[in-house]
Amino acid sequence: PIMSEEITQMLGMRVKQLAPLLSLVVVDANANLVQAAISDNKGGYLKIKSINVADREYFRTHASASDLTPASLFVGRPIQGRINKVWFIPVSRPRLNADGSFAGVILGTIKLESFGNLYSSFELPTNASFALARNDGKFLARTPFNKLFFERTFEDNPFFRDVLPNAGEGIYHEHSSI
Repeated sequence: PIMSEEITQMLGMRVKQLAPLLSLVVVDANANLVQAAISDNKGGYLKIKSINVADREYFRTHASASDLTPASLFVGRPIQGRINKVWFIPVSRPRLNADGSFAGVILGTIKLESFGNLYSSFELPTNASFALARNDGKFLARTPFNKLFFERTFEDNPFFRDVLPNAGEGIYHEHSSI
């Protein structure tokens, strides 16, 4: 159950202030949404009755972690929202009880289209693409959009296997194997 309209409005103001955000959500230890401001992309918010997110990667990651701290940030693979069908990247931290035990998740979602809009503003050569990936080889965003990239992993790619683990920072160029 949703806690209060006042908290929803406060979360909603944050979502409006940060255009790439799609939602801010509070989830309890049983994976139920207890507070949410989910944009309807028309300046308002969707009414949420009851949603359980126990199957979502961000919840499972925090719920099963043995070394949780409030700073344990997780950036998940892009997923499509159940309510509004909008693609987003989940960014979450655990909620902890006073004794340090798991109390749920604080979740912010970033509209995947915001990366596409940014990437498409660059002048790329024909057949070129722009991508954002985690250091484990899982893609977070790509232009042009293709949801099949989010289902694949590129952990065996030489960049993710050999270059990235030894690089502090830098720029890397490679002809794609795809």
